[in-house]
Amino acid sequence: MDEIDALIGQPPGASDNHTEMDPLVEIDSDVEMEAAVVRKLAQDLRLGTRRICFYAGGAFDWQPLHRFTHLADVFVYVDPRSREDAFRSAMQRLIAGQTMVGDALVTDRAPTFDNNYCFLTQDSGEFSTGELSEMRNEPWTAMQNLQARQGWGAAKLLKRRVGGVERDIWLIYIAGSPLVAYQRLFLKTRLALAPALLVIGSAEYHADVPPEDNQALQSEWENTFSWDGQLGQLLRANKAPLPSFLCASDALAWPVNPPRYAIRSWAGGTHGYVSTTGSYAWLDPIPNSNPAQRHITLTRKPLTPQTARSSGAVVVSCMRYDFFGPERWPQNTLIIREQVEEPPPPAEPPFIPPPNRISVALARKPLLAVLQQIEDICAERGITSVAIGGLWGMEDEADDLAWWRQQVGQIKKLTLHFECYGHLYDYGTAADVID
Repeated sequence: MDEIDALIGQPPGASDNHTEMDPLVEIDSDVEMEAAVVRKLAQDLRLGTRRICFYAGGAFDWQPLHRFTHLADVFVYVDPRSREDAFRSAMQRLIAGQTMVGDALVTDRAPTFDNNYCFLTQDSGEFSTGELSEMRNEPWTAMQNLQARQGWGAAKLLKRRVGGVERDIWLIYIAGSPLVAYQRLFLKTRLALAPALLVIGSAEYHADVPPEDNQALQSEWENTFSWDGQLGQLLRANKAPLPSFLCASDALAWPVNPPRYAIRSWAGGTHGYVSTTGSYAWLDPIPNSNPAQRHITLTRKPLTPQTARSSGAVVVSCMRYDFFGPERWPQNTLIIREQVEEPPPPAEPPFIPPPNRISVALARKPLLAVLQQIEDICAERGITSVAIGGLWGMEDEADDLAWWRQQVGQIKKLTLHFECYGHLYDYGTAADVID
C-alpha cells in the first residue's frame, strides 16, 4: 500500500482504471517531431528543470495561464470532476479568447491533437513520467463513485505573447486524483522536486443544499488539501521540499513558508500579497536603476481624490470612483473612469459629463493596449503624467512594462497604485521608485 492509499484508506489497484492508449502504428513526420518535443518535456519534468504551476481542483479556471507565465512554463491542472468533452469545449474558448481573462492563447496544432499525453506518460523511454491519471474516491468533490470513472489526460503546447516575445507554455490536464498526480510528478522521482507554484482550488459550495451539507464538503476539502490533511501529510512523510509559492485559502492552514502568493478574492486568498521572507513579512524588490525614457513609480498608497491632484490624469475603477463620489474628484485632473458595460441609450435631455470625466473600456485588455489607449487620450490633451489605480493587464506583463519604460511617448511619468503586494512583487523590477 503506497502513502496515498494509506491516507485515503484504499487498497492499491482498487481504481487503476486510467485510460489505456493504443500504440501508434503509423506516425507521420509532423507527429514524430511532436513526439520528440513532448519526450523532451517528460525528461525535463523528471529532472526538475521546468518551473511548474500545479493547480489542484481548478476545473477550467484558466487564470494562471494568463497571469503566472513569469513564474511557470508548465501548468499542470488536476481535477477528477472534469470530463473530456467539457475540456475540449473549454479549450476552444481558451484559444478563441472567450475566457474572462487576458488575450487568447494560441496553439500550433488544433486542440483535437491528443497524442501528446501518450508520448508524455506512456513512452518507453527512460524519462517518461508514467501514467499520471488515476481515479479514486474523492469525497471533497460531492460526486459519487468517482473511482468507477475512467481517467484521462491531455497535453497542449500554447503560446503567450508578453514583452514582445512569445512564451511557450505547456498545459497538462489530468482527470484524476490530485494527490496521486502530485506524488507521481514530484515525490516518486530520484530527485526531491516541488512545483514553483502550488494553487489549490476553493471548496465546493452548493446554494441548493442545506448548510450542513456545505459544511461537510468544506471539511472534506480541508481534510484533503490542508497542511494537516492528506496533502500536507504526504509531503511531510516524504520529507519533500515545499513549493516556492502557494496560492490557497487561509483555511487550509499551510505554514508561513512557502511564501503566500495570494490574489485578493481569488482561490480563497484574503491577504492579497506575497510575503517574501516566508514569515508574513515584506521586502521590497529592487527597482530598476537603468536610465529610461519614462519614470515609473510603484506605490502602496491608494488612489484617492487627494493623491489624484498630483497627476494630469488618473485611471480609476468604477467602484473606487463611486466610493468617493463624483464631486470629490479634482476638477483640474482628467478622470478616466473604467467603463464596465455598454453605455445606456441617450437620455432626454442627454447627459453631458463634465469636461474632465471620460469613460473608457479597459477590462480584459493586455497592459500595453491599456497604456496605448491612455496615451492616445493624453496626447489629445497635452497630459504627460498619469496615475493608475490597481493592475490593468496581468501579473506576468512586467516585461511589457519594462519595455514601455524605454520608449519615447506622450506619458513621461506613470504612477501605479498597487494595493496588492503580489502585484508589487511582479512589477517592482520595472519601476524606478517603489514607495
